[in-house]
Amino acid sequence: MLKLTKDELQYMNAFQAFTGVMARDCVILDDTIVFVVKEEEVGKAIGKNGQNVKSLSNRTKKKIQIIPYCKEIETFIRQVFRENKIETVTRQDQELIVTTNNADKKKILQNKWKFLIIKEVAKRNYEIENIKIK
Repeated sequence: MLKLTKDELQYMNAFQAFTGVMARDCVILDDTIVFVVKEEEVGKAIGKNGQNVKSLSNRTKKKIQIIPYCKEIETFIRQVFRENKIETVTRQDQELIVTTNNADKKKILQNKWKFLIIKEVAKRNYEIENIKIK
């Protein structure tokens, strides 16, 4: 079961009141808040021309990111790394092995902030303890 901090709960309540979308999860990392919402509600959560994200960012004084929750971990990984060519996604117990070409592997691992967020969301929502990029 997902355990949320007081701050995460407060941000999720504010997010829902502001956007009309219920977040499944909320991860706070430094000056960024990441909301995880149903895949089909991402557009509504972002708002027309990104207005909801901009307004929430101004109100909270933090960067806002919205990422989709997908029922299958493979779909989730392909969505969040959609700018990279993902060849395979294999689950081995609580570890996920993502295979890609060398250029895309380098791009994924260079963006440490995004990779940390994805790892945390995978841990909290899919019971994945580790992600390896090969």
